[in-house]
Amino acid sequence: MYWGAKYGVEKDALFRNTDIFVFPTFYHNECFPLVLLEAMQYGLACISTSEAGIPDIIDNGKTGLIVPKKDSIALAESIEKLINDRMLCQQMGQAGRKKYEERFTLDVFEKNICRILEEFSK
Repeated sequence: MYWGAKYGVEKDALFRNTDIFVFPTFYHNECFPLVLLEAMQYGLACISTSEAGIPDIIDNGKTGLIVPKKDSIALAESIEKLINDRMLCQQMGQAGRKKYEERFTLDVFEKNICRILEEFSK
């Protein structure tokens, strides 16, 4: 089901009450969609495309699935795969949450920025 843009409490409720997050973008300026990090924070298996920095977020087959852009058949098959394999879906969601914790939290971001600034100030 497509819910459209959600914010705040509404977005939190949707993330808490779902198992899979699907973001089939092909927008050439997508860059690094934070919504995928938000979904991973909630332990959701993610399905998206290989647009821009998305392969740096989703490890295909581990934290989610990456499908070819504009390929509705591959997208539907990936959704069906995770719906039919609850264990795989949960494993991907847990792996995504772990990756989020290790690489994408605000604390990790701040430490990385400080490390970079320290290296360049020497």
